[in-house]
Formats: sequence, C-alpha cells, structure tokens
Amino acid sequence: MLDATPHSFSQPTALVSPHPTTREEWLLSAVDQLRPSFLAHGVAVPVAVHVSIGFPSTGALARRRRRIGECWPAEASPDGLHHLFVSPLLAEPVPVLATLVHELVHAAVGNRAGHGPPFRRLALALGLHGRMTATSAGPELAARLADLAVRLGTFPHAALLPNPYRKKQTTRLHKVACPQCDYTVRITAKWIAAGLPVCPCGAVMCLNGPASRRPAANTRHPSPTRPGQQ
Repeated sequence: MLDATPHSFSQPTALVSPHPTTREEWLLSAVDQLRPSFLAHGVAVPVAVHVSIGFPSTGALARRRRRIGECWPAEASPDGLHHLFVSPLLAEPVPVLATLVHELVHAAVGNRAGHGPPFRRLALALGLHGRMTATSAGPELAARLADLAVRLGTFPHAALLPNPYRKKQTTRLHKVACPQCDYTVRITAKWIAAGLPVCPCGAVMCLNGPASRRPAANTRHPSPTRPGQQ
C-alpha cells in the first residue's frame, strides 16, 4: 500500500560530485538521487532509463495544454529501456525536476496505467499535486527539489523560445463605442487624437464606451446572462 502523504518524499542522501556537465548527465544524476524516494513507497524506478531533453511527440508547442514531458515504454525501443523526455522549453531546475518525477512515475507503475489510480497514488505520495495529466510540485516537494538542484549544480541548459521570430505588438488599440446602439470598434491613439469616429447610426462614439448609456429607441429586453458571460 502506498503512503499518500506528500511529506514522505525522501531527502537526497549525498552531494553529487563532480557536478554533471551535460543536460543528460544532470537528469540521470537526478534519477539516481530520486530512486530512494520511490523505493520508500514500495515501487522501484526501472534499473536503466534513458532521459533526454526533447520535444514530446504531440502538443509540444501548443498554446493551451502544452505537453512538457513524455515517457515512452520499454516495449517501444529495441534497447528495452524506458525513454523519458523533458521539454527544451523548460530551464528552471524545480519545474524540470517536477516533470522528471512525473515521467518517472509513469516508468515505475507502467505506461499502461496511464494517469489512473496506481499513477495517482504514487504521484501524491511523492508530493505532486494538481490534475494528474498536468501535475506540479507541491510546496514541500518543491522545497526538496530545490535542495536537490543545489546538490546537482547548475542545470546546463538554456530554454528555447517557442516563437523566436514573433513580433511583439507595440501599438495599443483603444475601444470606442456608440452611446446609442453599442456599436464597437478599436482604433489607435493617433486617430483618437485626430477625432473620435461617427457611428453608422449617426452618433459620435465614446472612448472606452460611454459613461452612461441612453437606451436606443428600439431597445429590447436583454436576454438572461449566460454562465461565463457579462
């Protein structure tokens, strides 16, 4: 039976010396330091795992629900090893290590378990929290991972930018609205200074909407507000 108390994550037992010089060495050293914590809950990390910095197979650059880690089962590789990947978009040691813990849970309980009960029990026992498909380190686990990061030394990796050529928007658009019919547009400060536009209904529009709105002649009773709308 797994202990589902987050504080039971075991302390690393020794300093890592010499400090790892590559990303993979750093991650593999972290795996070795994390093994006792898994054993404390009656589950062993596979004897040999391959850990790399690499993009997950899907959703690696998604704006919503971006995937930052992946565990491939031993059956997927001729070498018979689990292959774990941590996104190169991450560089801060604690999120990197928290992602590593998540993927090690997959390797320890088996990929077929998905994010089901066996995964959940071990993840919570180690101090992960949140949705099981998108866990993060709880406060106590984060503190222990920060200590582990100090033991490992500087993580030798610089985070990649997902959109390096994307231009930042430098021109702010301001909302102007009609006081009669609620017709709305957005324009730059340059054209606001030149004069506020006239609505197709004939009324002069107001910056950021009118302070007080007069009901239009053909106003209907508004429908009830839907959930999530105002």
